[in-house]
Amino acid sequence: MLESLGLKVATLVGGFLGALVSLKFIEGLSVKQRGTTVLAGALVSAYVTPIVVEFLELTPKLESGVAFLCGLFGMSFTGAVVKAMPDWVAAAKEKVFK
Repeated sequence: MLESLGLKVATLVGGFLGALVSLKFIEGLSVKQRGTTVLAGALVSAYVTPIVVEFLELTPKLESGVAFLCGLFGMSFTGAVVKAMPDWVAAAKEKVFK
């Protein structure tokens, strides 16, 4: 079933574990937010890992490790991007509608 969604069990598990570890460094989340964060981290990692492995021309043996790192750091990266988006949108609007 996971394969039909484009997911591999190893990358999903690696991303899940990485996201779980990342919770140690994120404060102020409710239990529901923690669960959502870990699930999102695992899914993002499962889809991003193959892209990273392909782009960096890594061997398939490294895929689970990359998935763990994507889960670990992916939530921080995603958070930074989401926080920066309003500034990017405002800058784009200013440029387009100037």
